[in-house]
Amino acid sequence: YGYMTQKLAKDVPPPTGRYVNANGRVGTQFSLSYEPYRKAYMAELAEKLQNFKDDNDTTCFMICGEGSGYLDYSDAAKERYHQWLGRRFGQIGQLNELWRTTYASFDEVPLPQSPQDNESKANWFAFREFSGLEYVSFLAEKAKVVREQDSQHRHSASQSSCLTINSPSFTSRGPMDYEDLVNVAFA
Repeated sequence: YGYMTQKLAKDVPPPTGRYVNANGRVGTQFSLSYEPYRKAYMAELAEKLQNFKDDNDTTCFMICGEGSGYLDYSDAAKERYHQWLGRRFGQIGQLNELWRTTYASFDEVPLPQSPQDNESKANWFAFREFSGLEYVSFLAEKAKVVREQDSQHRHSASQSSCLTINSPSFTSRGPMDYEDLVNVAFA
């Protein structure tokens, strides 16, 4: 299925909810952190799976291709990153102590542009982890929709590539921990 739901694409013009790269360029894809997109995508997926209800030729459903997420600098990603930091550290003082920073709140933590430009390497690694978890949680939602909608209980599958861990262009846009992806498969 397409990366963008047709109705949401028509109803929500760019730049709202779209992926933004580190240079501030707004993409055509919706951000995985933009909650209205996630909800619309899952609803459309559930609806389209009904077309396969009586199809005995389909053996599995692909929930992802070779892509492995990306670093998203959109407002939606920034907001969810700050919330994630809050859940992870509890208090801004704990983050500041570990990172040796002086932020007054989680909302002040910037999205790091690169590991070299960032005042805190810990922020860079945390942002990469957050980005990977956003992608993995999206895949987990897709797998859950397949499980719930497919009365034949066919598998969800992936075309994850070894390029994800061996190629610089893939790893630069795919901040994933493979253990997180494997846990989706086990679930």
